[in-house]
Amino acid sequence: MRNYPRKNKLLLTNSILIELEAALVEKGRIDEAIKVIDSRYRIPRYRNEAYRKSQLKKSNLLAQSGEFKEAVNLLKSLLNNCCEDEIEYNTSAEIKRALGMAYPGQGSYNKALKYFQESQEEFILANKKHPEDLRSTGGYHEAIWGEGILHYLRGEWEEVLSIWNQLEDFYKNKKPKMLFKLYFEFMRTFKLSGKLKKAKTMLDKALNLITEENESKKGFAEAFVHLSYAEIHFLQNELSDAVKSIDTVRSIVKKKVEAFNELNILEVEVNILCSQDKSEEARNKLENVRTLYKSYWDKVKFYRLLAKIEKYDMNYGAAQTALKTAIEINKEIGAITYSDELALTELLIEMSRIGNSKAYIEAKERLAKIDREISEKRLPALQLECKLQRGYLAWGRSDFENACTIFTEIVRESEKHRLFRQKAKAINALNTIENQEQHLSATTKNRAVYRYLDDARRILKESS
Repeated sequence: MRNYPRKNKLLLTNSILIELEAALVEKGRIDEAIKVIDSRYRIPRYRNEAYRKSQLKKSNLLAQSGEFKEAVNLLKSLLNNCCEDEIEYNTSAEIKRALGMAYPGQGSYNKALKYFQESQEEFILANKKHPEDLRSTGGYHEAIWGEGILHYLRGEWEEVLSIWNQLEDFYKNKKPKMLFKLYFEFMRTFKLSGKLKKAKTMLDKALNLITEENESKKGFAEAFVHLSYAEIHFLQNELSDAVKSIDTVRSIVKKKVEAFNELNILEVEVNILCSQDKSEEARNKLENVRTLYKSYWDKVKFYRLLAKIEKYDMNYGAAQTALKTAIEINKEIGAITYSDELALTELLIEMSRIGNSKAYIEAKERLAKIDREISEKRLPALQLECKLQRGYLAWGRSDFENACTIFTEIVRESEKHRLFRQKAKAINALNTIENQEQHLSATTKNRAVYRYLDDARRILKESS
């Protein structure tokens, strides 16, 4: 590099750093990837497009690792400094779209919605002179897509489907790849809202769209569709069909995409095998990929699946160890750990129900710690998940009065934040406790706990 002009050296160095950053992200080493981005710019260069793109990428990585406050602050600084001389709608629209993605992590759903909508408006303004260009502007439709994901996170199924239908009208006959992804969004929405037949219909549509000439890419798409078929069949208790779908996935992988990650298959297959009392087969298949990790994410996935198998076999100590290992790996790479920590407390609650007093104490302490952390980050969805587990903990110790009080509070709070999934879980628990009302004290019966039960029956009927 000694004879290279300075400009060429800088370009080469920058190119190497970008590749290093991508490799670190692939391995799940988010903190290190962020340091690489920071090393490229010693001082802010707000008017530089490459700098702005790097900061948008950094904000996304911060959000991935649960540093939502830092992500929002970074984006606000970018927004305040990037358009000093004149309104640059395309730039501010991209930043506002990123803010829309970051704010839900803080529990600020209304702010997220505001930024998604402002982003759409500014993309329109940016293309005012050439409105036909809006159809080729990815950011505009990504902002609409982001709004759909926001409604999805809140469990607002009608709003979600309205947006997916709007995007379907746009992408039809234009961008098959995007339409393929959209059908997966449809499928997830229908699956989570309990409409499994409609979810399967969307997979049928996705499968019909696969027309890639490249056999490897075509194989990947086919494999993911059939893997989703397997999950839908499993949720409908159609185990033989679920097994056939898994066999189809393996056949596609063997012929077209040998690089397909086996852990993706096992995420679905482990559930199927355990439901067939074939946990030993599940364990053997998982052990066969122990040395084939492609990234730190794969390690985390491996220990999550191992925990699931150990839990099924009632090897609670081994299940705890596996989940704690997943949590430690996540912490090591700077990733968010709350889903694994809540899975661990759920395991401890199950142990406490069979009389393990140590598990009860640990679950209580862990829930308190998680709750403190997520309260500081203002994550209402996770706060309600913690509260649900506290309700289950009380319920498991036959403290029905306390459990009912907790579940009733969840219903009220979920209404406030429009978090309907948590509301449905709480109402379901209240319904079940009502069926055990012979165990409840007279004091509990006299409380206004059951005023939500009519609403519960309505929601559960609509979801069935």
